[in-house]
Amino acid sequence: MALTAFQKNLLNLDKLEDLLSGFSVDNLETAVENISSILRERKKNEESKSRKISSYLEQLKRDGIELSDLMNGADSVVTRSKRPPKYVYENENGETKYWTGQGRTPFAIQRAIDNEGKTLEDFLIRDSENESEE
Repeated sequence: MALTAFQKNLLNLDKLEDLLSGFSVDNLETAVENISSILRERKKNEESKSRKISSYLEQLKRDGIELSDLMNGADSVVTRSKRPPKYVYENENGETKYWTGQGRTPFAIQRAIDNEGKTLEDFLIRDSENESEE
């Protein structure tokens, strides 16, 4: 993560001194309290995360699972099978095309519905038509 100019100034003592030169002692103490509060919360979160990781690792060890087992499992991606087409139509080039019914309605089907009084049922694939797919 690239630091912003403000973040860089916060980490440079001379620049920070310049930025805070107009602050009263009360304002500086409030800023220190706020930063300390943020720091305590972050440390608490990191400690909690560390404890959780240790607990998970212990559980894996008890169950006889190695980290490499988990990493190998991450490589296997579950893919859905391709949906079979539900509709058949001819596009503007006269080519027979198929549509699953998912996503945007093909232009040729929408045009036929809007202008020719056809319904979606007119494009349904009958069992005898379901021989080839796009």
